[in-house]
This record gives sequence, structure tokens and C-alpha cells, in this order.
Amino acid sequence: MNKINEIVSEIKTEDSLVDNLKEITPAQCFIDDMAITTAFFSEIQDDNKGKRRVKVPYLITSNKDKIKLDPEELLRRGYYSERNPNYDQRWQISEVKKFICSDSTAVSKEVVFEQIKNQYKKYIDCGDERWSDVLACWVIGTYFHRIFATYPYIHLNGNMEAGKSKTMFLTMLLSFNGEMSVNSSPSYMIRTIHDNNASCGIDEAEKLGGGGDDEKVLGAIFNSGYKKGTYVGKSEKGKNDKWTPKRFESYSPKIFGGIKRIDSTLASRSITITMIRTDNKEIKNREINTSDKVLQEIIDGLHNLMMTIHLDIRDIYLKIEDTDILGREWELWRPILSIAKSISSELYQKLRIFALETQAQKKDIMSDDTNVIKLLETILEMTADQLFPTFYTISSIADFFIDIKSPYANDFAWMIGKNLKRWIGDELRKAGVINGQSKQQKIDGQNTRGYVLDRELIVKRLAIYRQS
Repeated sequence: MNKINEIVSEIKTEDSLVDNLKEITPAQCFIDDMAITTAFFSEIQDDNKGKRRVKVPYLITSNKDKIKLDPEELLRRGYYSERNPNYDQRWQISEVKKFICSDSTAVSKEVVFEQIKNQYKKYIDCGDERWSDVLACWVIGTYFHRIFATYPYIHLNGNMEAGKSKTMFLTMLLSFNGEMSVNSSPSYMIRTIHDNNASCGIDEAEKLGGGGDDEKVLGAIFNSGYKKGTYVGKSEKGKNDKWTPKRFESYSPKIFGGIKRIDSTLASRSITITMIRTDNKEIKNREINTSDKVLQEIIDGLHNLMMTIHLDIRDIYLKIEDTDILGREWELWRPILSIAKSISSELYQKLRIFALETQAQKKDIMSDDTNVIKLLETILEMTADQLFPTFYTISSIADFFIDIKSPYANDFAWMIGKNLKRWIGDELRKAGVINGQSKQQKIDGQNTRGYVLDRELIVKRLAIYRQS
């Protein structure tokens, strides 16, 4: 606020104004029953370097005001901001001018929803159609996310060529200030979130929180950033090379993609979509046409909705209740269901039932995790005398599972007479203990198949599952 006090003094405004100033986030803000965003207009400036075209930020409000993003101008209106939005202009300036100058009301939210859903159906085989409903509502919600106390992450999980990257790219193309992260540094990510309220797409999310310093920092940013009002501290060099602490807000919509499990903390903040490879060659080979006029029409429509139905969204969000979707699941689904309810009661009921199903599935997964823990503890027992990665035949592993020496022999007794060997291989792969197919080695002159098991890795994977 020191900077604000200086400006107040310079423009000779009453000092008491400082106490009543309201902070705004220029990229996306909902305050005093207004929606606010920033648009960048090209202007010709004449200075000591001559005439040049520059990009000048203006606040666009739902009251159809166009206000230069200037500290003095904001102060006169009772606001201040220390954020510096800087992003590609997605809402076409021609559409911005049309919104400001015309008496037109909101575009049809039903039409925009169907347009988004159709894009997912065009480019992605979602399997269950309800996932395209969820993704369409999630995209719409990114334009209102600062109304909500939390905003759910989306986790796209699945094998290679399941369409995760394409889904993420399309989602970021349509989402509010969508930003695809390709090896972006933590410093860049936190600034684009803080200044631009950017939606973020992060591939290979299983690396987050890993061994590298950047991965650990990004993991911390994303773990905290699903809830409004969360900040990350950072020291920055200012005048006279003096380091001063600064807070950066980490809250924004985020979508993650990965083949393996993500950190359990991150997973608890996410709605997980399991994607599978499609046999629809037409969809699989169809590339997203970024110059498609329909995509721009959708983006313009979404900005229009942000300006025109924000009060409806806010009221629905504040009033919506549910006694069956509980705890963290309600926290995640509440914004999505609020958007769905604003579109139609039919869509709301459809997604509410879906939310209840996913809640039940999570309970089943937790049960599955218990089985994985038993499996890993059994493998740990089997490898107790090994100091280094060791080859075990598939038969010896299977025998140990149903041997009386196994601590969970009774739990795996149901596998006797069934394909225990295949099950063990599948489960070890899912648990992240082995990669790929079994290996072949000669033992006593005989070719045998098995796996190299690393006791140290098993201990690490077991610790992750116990934390879940």
C-alpha cells in the first residue's frame, strides 16, 4: 500500500480514501455487483522514440464502462490494484466495442454450452458423454472462477495416445486466459496466475513434487491453488538492490494430464477423468483447427456471459446445497453444479447423479488402494533379504502370494486356480513398481520370465499409498 499512498499524495486526494479502497484483480474480478476484465487496445503513442503502436490495458465492466488501467484513475473510483495483466487479447476488440456500445443482452448460455460440448465431441472420444458435459461446464466456470471459494482441478489420466494432450489443449484454448505449460518455470507460472488469473494446463503431472527443485515448487503452488485466497511468498529485488517479500496468489483453474498417478494431495483437489484409446479413427486423427471461426465465436460468447450473467451464477452458487455429495467432493462439484443449474435443471440433475457416482467410485478406489498396500507389503516381505534390485520369476512371486508365509495369504486366496500371474503383473505395473513386460532370464539352463524388483522403489511406492 506504500505505492498507493504515494499516488494519493501526488494527486492530492484525501488520505482517508486509502482506508476505504477496494482491491481489484484486473484480469477477472467481481465486485460491487460488477464484473470486470481487462482488454488491450492498440494506440499510437508519440514520445522521444517517435510514433509507435502500443498495447494499452483498459478495464471493461459489466456496466459497459471502459476505464484506463491507471492507478490514479482507479483511485478516483475507490479501487486499487498492484497486478499487471499481460496476455493475448482473446475477446475480439470488435466484440468488446459492440458490448460497450450496444444495448444487447447476454448471448444464450444454452447455445454456448452446446457449442463447447460439440467441440469436445468433435475432437475427443470421451466415452461416457457426461464427461463432455462436465468439461463444458468446467470451461464456462473458468470465466467465473473468482466468484467461487474453490475451483476443482481436472486430472486427465490414461495411457499413451488416449487423447489427454488434445483434450488439455482444447480446454485451454477455450478457458479463461488458458495457458499451456511446457516446461514453464515456477517464476513464470506464479506470475501468470497472479497477474492474469490464468487457467493452466500441465502435462506429465506425475512429475510434480518430484526430486527437482522446480517440480517441488510447482507442486506446492498447485497444491495450494485450488482455493481462493491462497498465496505463495517470494522475495524480489527492488530499488537499491533491496530484497523485499511479495505474495503471489496461486488460485486459478488448472487441468493436469499424466499416465501415472499424481500426488495424493493434488488428486484430492481434482475431478479425475480416465481416458482410453479410441477406435474412432476419424476423431483420433482430427487435429484441432485453431483458426476455426466457431472457436472464436465461443470465446467471445464466454466473455459476454462473464459480463452479463455473473450475478445469476453468484446467487445460484450461494444458495445451492446438497446433503448427499459430501465434504471435499461437494467442494469440488459445487461450482460445476452451479454452472449446470444456470443452464438447465435437466443438466443439473444429470451431473448431480454423475457426481454421486464418482463419489462412490472414489470410495471403491480407496478400497483398491488398500489392496495395493497389501500387495506391496507382500512383495516387501518377499524381498526382505535383498539389498539390490533382484530378478524374481513370475512363478516364485505367485507361489509366495498364496504361501502361508505371506502376511496376506488369506486375502489372495481367492486367486487360487485363476490367472494369478497376469494379475500380479498388472497390479505391479499400476503400482509403479515395474515398467513394461516381463523379462526373460536363464535359470539352471531354463528360460524363465519374471521381473526385476527394487526393494527401495517398493518402499517409496508403499509410502505414497499409505499417505493417500
